[in-house]
Amino acid sequence: MLQPTLENDFGRETGKNINVILDTIGAAGIFWDEHQRFRVNYSYNSEHWDGCSGDINLQNFTLERLKRSLALVSLPRRLEKAKYIMSRATDYQWHAFHPDNAAAEISGLYRDG
Repeated sequence: MLQPTLENDFGRETGKNINVILDTIGAAGIFWDEHQRFRVNYSYNSEHWDGCSGDINLQNFTLERLKRSLALVSLPRRLEKAKYIMSRATDYQWHAFHPDNAAAEISGLYRDG
């Protein structure tokens, strides 16, 4: 599963799309729907655990298995790119209807409108 992060080539290369949209195409802003939903919420490869997520057995409250939250792992990259877009774009709106709202508010990015 390909997931863009700050640390991997996929994240760095897909980040270049922002410059293509703003500079080459000349758009005033970007609609970035990836912030809203992920097609897959978790990866169950324990080698790539995010350090936080897991499935809990509700009968005995034990950890059943480790998992990786795609929203959590990709959050630093998404926030960095959102800040970059806001610094470059002449038109933007931030509509956040996702659990990342709290992170967006903490980062000073949240603006409903």
